[in-house]
Amino acid sequence: CSRMAPTGARIEVVVPATFNFLLADHARMMPIREWERHGITRPDGKPFPILLGALMPKMLELCGALCDGTLTLMTGPTHLAKNVVPVLGAAAKAGGRAMPRVVSSLPICVTNDAAGAREIAAKAFQVYGVLPVYRACLDAEGVAGPADIALIGDEKTVRAGLERMRDAGASDFYAAIFPDKDGARSTARSYELLKSLGGKL
Repeated sequence: CSRMAPTGARIEVVVPATFNFLLADHARMMPIREWERHGITRPDGKPFPILLGALMPKMLELCGALCDGTLTLMTGPTHLAKNVVPVLGAAAKAGGRAMPRVVSSLPICVTNDAAGAREIAAKAFQVYGVLPVYRACLDAEGVAGPADIALIGDEKTVRAGLERMRDAGASDFYAAIFPDKDGARSTARSYELLKSLGGKL
């Protein structure tokens, strides 16, 4: 993927010297455009991208026509390649726009205990198996539940899964890292794998 971010990643911004830091009190929620009005900008000077959590046709059409990209979750390479990317791309093309970003997110665990990690994933992400829109994504992928779509295994296995997402049309990948029974060690391995990729595959 062209850009990869681990869970908890932050964005870099430029803050003007006259910025009122009382606005950044960790409790205030404002739209991006409001922060821009207060002088917060990206280092490259470009506007902040607008990404929409679009997973199904109508929302993907809207996203392709108006937004900078879609954010997907519990969407594997089959659903991405057959249903998400084509609809998004067609809508963008119809509006004379470039192909929007496809920011994909899946659970990730680098581990030597794949079976144990899948048990953990099945419990940790079970709600996505019953929420209608994610259930539809899982059905489109042909899997029983979230644990079946998670990228779990050693470094080679997880990297191969990331490459399948890239080949299916993901432009970016946001890793939902979770630990195996070993805890911090597997989490560290997951972060190390992502770091080793240098932000792209």
